[in-house]
Amino acid sequence: MGIIIWLVLFIAIIISFLTPKVPLWVPLLPYIIIVFVRAIEIIENYKDWQKINKRDEKFKLGKIAEDMAGKGLTFSSIRNKAEERAKEDFEFERSKKERKFWVDLVNSLFLK
Repeated sequence: MGIIIWLVLFIAIIISFLTPKVPLWVPLLPYIIIVFVRAIEIIENYKDWQKINKRDEKFKLGKIAEDMAGKGLTFSSIRNKAEERAKEDFEFERSKKERKFWVDLVNSLFLK
């Protein structure tokens, strides 16, 4: 699909250079609109994922606290270590997703 879009845009740009009747902004306008729509979609998906991730992290930490309280380890270092491991896992997922977010935004410029 991306190749077809690129071919159409490339042909439209060539036509705009060859004929003075078609200004350059005419073929560039669809490209800008397509990139803008894709960027909005990527940003919305990332924001939704962030909300879900925060909710999941709170739920996981609450579950760990509940499990440790059931074992009588409410204020122990074991609980702190388990919570730290869970936080690190979520932080790793966040950083991985953020890198993917920026890659997807750049790819949207190339209509991938």
